[in-house]
Amino acid sequence: VKASVPVKNESGEVARHLFPPKSPQWQNEAILTGVHAAVEKYGSIETYYDKCEIQCKVARDKEVYISADALALPCCWLAGEMYRADLPNSKREIVRLAKAAHPLEGLDSQNILRRGGLAAVIDRKGGLFQHLLPAAMQQPSLAAGRLRTCSQVCGAEVMAFKKQFDGASQHIDPDLREATTLGTGRAKAAPRSSS
Repeated sequence: VKASVPVKNESGEVARHLFPPKSPQWQNEAILTGVHAAVEKYGSIETYYDKCEIQCKVARDKEVYISADALALPCCWLAGEMYRADLPNSKREIVRLAKAAHPLEGLDSQNILRRGGLAAVIDRKGGLFQHLLPAAMQQPSLAAGRLRTCSQVCGAEVMAFKKQFDGASQHIDPDLREATTLGTGRAKAAPRSSS
């Protein structure tokens, strides 16, 4: 766990630092206890990322993330890689995967509006969802192509966001969740009020 994270202004200069919350009620105990246990067991967090079992939440729940740019991506965590100003495109995991899947198209290959819809993007042979992402999760190490983001977020021994996932799922309308998870069509529209 980092002591602080720099926040940069438009010029790229550090304007301030963000610090972890001091109050225990706002601290993520999974990070505090899980990371320390993983480091103790594996020797370093990097070795944990190399060796941990990845329990991919979105693969298990059959979910997909659609960005504001109409890109179908495996999850919001990988999608967030697109916006990391601290990394060049060549180091952003989702950008590398999309380019490897479709060298001429890159991330545009994931655009559901240009590619004939969600199913066309997800079911594309040799693509990101059906080939590269599952293969990356099976790699023996980060150096061999395992995704750091997947190990960080869905590593089985440090479930840093499990409480958030579980809490969010309790607040989703069950009919909406079933319709979107099973792909059974459109979710029911909310009843209109008569005014």
